Amino acid sequence: MQIPYIGITDFTSQKQVLEMSEIFLKHRLCTSRQLAVGVMMSYKTLNNIPSRWSGVFPAKESIAEIFSGRSPAYAQGAVMNTIHYADYENSADLLSQLKRVAEYGGPNLHAIQLDMTWPGPRAVYNFRKYFPKVKIILQIGPKAFEFLGSDPRGIISMVFSYGGCVDYVLLDKSAGKGQSLEWEGLLPFVKHLMRRVDLNVAVAGGLGPETLHLLGEIPNVCSDISIDAQAKLRPSGSSLDPIDWSMAGDYLKKALQVLS
Repeated sequence: MQIPYIGITDFTSQKQVLEMSEIFLKHRLCTSRQLAVGVMMSYKTLNNIPSRWSGVFPAKESIAEIFSGRSPAYAQGAVMNTIHYADYENSADLLSQLKRVAEYGGPNLHAIQLDMTWPGPRAVYNFRKYFPKVKIILQIGPKAFEFLGSDPRGIISMVFSYGGCVDYVLLDKSAGKGQSLEWEGLLPFVKHLMRRVDLNVAVAGGLGPETLHLLGEIPNVCSDISIDAQAKLRPSGSSLDPIDWSMAGDYLKKALQVLS
């Protein structure tokens, strides 16, 4: 079983990592949780193709510095440096793209989240052969749910097709748009995925300092649930705007209490 995490997506500097790591260590009641330091990258930003995210995501050349191991939380094994790689068009040659993503992550990269619609299992398997220490978070986003008609059995079958190459499964019907998590609808998927003892289950969708109640009964059913927050860490609720790090700090403190 993987270590559960509390994630923040959209770090753009090492200073932000240091600030959030200090808050995380100070308020962490359960030593078995990690802070997931999420940095965004997409197929377009990886390949220098202009997009509306070009001025929002950090330059790919700066990611290794963001992930530097200077944080006390890093020294204590309490940080999981994660690149969220977005490619919902499932572009060709995924293996080659993921190898490049990992190289930009540098020596302190711990995980890659696949923000894709059911990426090819063979490419994921082959990537693990090249980077066996980099964990894989498989995002099941809106299109992935729709692809199988939101059937828990079908989604579990698809997860099994990755043959143990996936470490975390993230259930996220919002995909960074701040849409509210509906815990009743996600609970059957959480329960089914919990049967895979070598997987950790994560949920996301509109989580922030004032919306952790959206988790509902999920933490009671799955005590080691992981969570991630993005859009609701801004007053505007838009991922196109910079994170309000005061809000992010409040989210961390409250999430650590809720999930302790």
